[in-house]
Amino acid sequence: MNPKETEQIVRSLQESIASLQSDESYRRYLTLLSRFHTYSFRNTLLIYRQMPSATYVAGYQTWIREFERHVRKGEKGIRIFAPCRCREDPQEIAFFRCISVFDISQTEGRPLNSFISEKIQGTIEDEDAFLHALFFVCPVEVRERKDMDIHGCYDPKAQCIYLKEGMEKKLAIRTFIHEIAHASMHTRSSLSRRTKEVEAESVAYTVCAHYGLDTSPYSFGYIAGWMEEENSFETSMHAIAETSSALIQQLDQLLIPKVSAHVLMPKA
Repeated sequence: MNPKETEQIVRSLQESIASLQSDESYRRYLTLLSRFHTYSFRNTLLIYRQMPSATYVAGYQTWIREFERHVRKGEKGIRIFAPCRCREDPQEIAFFRCISVFDISQTEGRPLNSFISEKIQGTIEDEDAFLHALFFVCPVEVRERKDMDIHGCYDPKAQCIYLKEGMEKKLAIRTFIHEIAHASMHTRSSLSRRTKEVEAESVAYTVCAHYGLDTSPYSFGYIAGWMEEENSFETSMHAIAETSSALIQQLDQLLIPKVSAHVLMPKA
């Protein structure tokens, strides 16, 4: 990558971070992150900056070879970073280079197979199975209680999540994911309560958006103040992206193969 292109991409990343300071732009970014959860934070930012409506990207030749689709003439590629691995040790990354990818909306040809289409759309057909899957992937003990004034909480000392018994399923799912995010991320005691809440809420929004669950109750109206206060926005965003990706991949292993019948509630 030549120095001029590197400078342009770095500037684009900085501008992208600055553009996330409003509630609506932050929500739009998390929605994109929910579709590209396996990509790095900086690559999702680059995609968001260049094509926020993107849903599924691949290289020019990949579209032809693997999907029998062609990039339409005149379409502009989305520039992202790709790792180049060491010849001696394929596990090690030697450097990154800039490549062009194209969104499915920029291509034409054979329709995508139903599996990929479902992954792009994101749907939850069985809320009970989804709730049960959350119990399986939760990293700490979970207890339901009737005497709670709040929907849920995570107790780091007890290493336990408490959920209010009898909640409506959609609310239970949103609350559970939020508390799983706390349990997965917040061993860092130096973080402020505000940062922890924004991080957990961001993970919950991303995971819910990935599976097509209603995200309208989520609000990030204080995002700009949080960014200025903490001065660690990039660190938080890396953590949000990694936690969301890990949780989605764990849930996919249970839910994608249609194993609802095999996902049972854990014993009390």
